[in-house]
Amino acid sequence: MRALFHVHTCYSFDSMLSPARVVRFALKKGINILAVTDHDTINGSLAARELSAGEDLEVIIGAEYSTEKGDIIGLFLCEEIIPGKSSDVIAGIKKQGGLVVLPHPARLKTIDEALMGAVDLVECHNSRVDKAGNEFALSLAVRYGKPCLAGADAHLGSELANAEVVFEEQRSDLRELLLHGQRTMRVRETKGFYNKIRKLITIIKS
Repeated sequence: MRALFHVHTCYSFDSMLSPARVVRFALKKGINILAVTDHDTINGSLAARELSAGEDLEVIIGAEYSTEKGDIIGLFLCEEIIPGKSSDVIAGIKKQGGLVVLPHPARLKTIDEALMGAVDLVECHNSRVDKAGNEFALSLAVRYGKPCLAGADAHLGSELANAEVVFEEQRSDLRELLLHGQRTMRVRETKGFYNKIRKLITIIKS
């Protein structure tokens, strides 16, 4: 099974990528699992799920929430969570039966035992993070025994192909697949000028 994680759409303050374009890309490329994780809202993933109805594509409802420790991704959500205190965000994810993903750990403000104890998965490769940052993420996952994901952290259509997770088996329970399925990651680094474009989009949308 092929999966695309950590995608931002126009529901994020720093992206103009439409959910429709993301879904079209996933269907064209044979992606089976898609996780849209917009900043502080599940609305982008809800839109993607609606657009993919009847297709061979499982859209995981998720979001990337702002906290005092840094961003935290929740997957398999049913309802919105208010960004803020990390412990509250994590509790909100867990209450819904969701999984807690630690994105781009090298960018976090704080990494402590409480946070790592609550994390289910670590984004060991983020295409917008440099080699040293991704090596740090991988070492963190190994140290705490957490399974890895690769995230495109896509804000533009041309970034969607920058990270893919391939699971070697099929499971009806996607939570179990993410936590325990054997996987390989196909990744490449996003060019630096994309971050400049992201900042420009933020200014335009503000």
